[in-house]
Amino acid sequence: MGERKFDVVNLTKYPVFDTMIRERGLEELNNMVKDSNKKSVIMEFYENARYSETKYLAYIRGKIIDYSPDPINKLLGLTPPEECEVQKLTREVKNMMRSEWDELIAKLCCPGATWKSAKMLTYADFLPVPKAWASFVIQTLESTSCTYEIPLKRVFTVCAILDHKPVNVGELIANNIYSIATGTKTVLGHGSIINYFLLQFWPPAPILITQH
Repeated sequence: MGERKFDVVNLTKYPVFDTMIRERGLEELNNMVKDSNKKSVIMEFYENARYSETKYLAYIRGKIIDYSPDPINKLLGLTPPEECEVQKLTREVKNMMRSEWDELIAKLCCPGATWKSAKMLTYADFLPVPKAWASFVIQTLESTSCTYEIPLKRVFTVCAILDHKPVNVGELIANNIYSIATGTKTVLGHGSIINYFLLQFWPPAPILITQH
């Protein structure tokens, strides 16, 4: 389903992962990922969201699901930063100098790695720690059907995490859900959040029965 939690038990060789997940308040998101999510619910959600006339809203099974950034951050117990480093880097990308591109790839990848077309990086070229965070990003924050290449925005997300910069998690997830719903991607990500919202966070309004 394009979603996988960080297995910190198997990453004891790199204790920095557990520390950073706690520092960033991502335990709730990581622990929320389950294999038991109902695939039919996720498929129905994306099908309905595709035809929604309002961004970040989907009507499914008698409920209106608001998957905008604020409800997602609230669900995860996160306070959105004043400025998201990922959005900041995305805005400034046109002004990046050649030396900055070289520094970026040197920080993330093994020697000899090169930028691909459209400024993508090959997942196999990542160094161990950045590779693990790249996996977390594409499986949990910004799901994608292609795991072989990492597009620039997800590269920026990995960099922001490694540099301890502020990231608006709710915004990243909401925009990714919207992109999946309105695009042609085959991945169905964020099933845990969708199932939680549908089954718990927004229960249907009670039916009022009047006596005659």
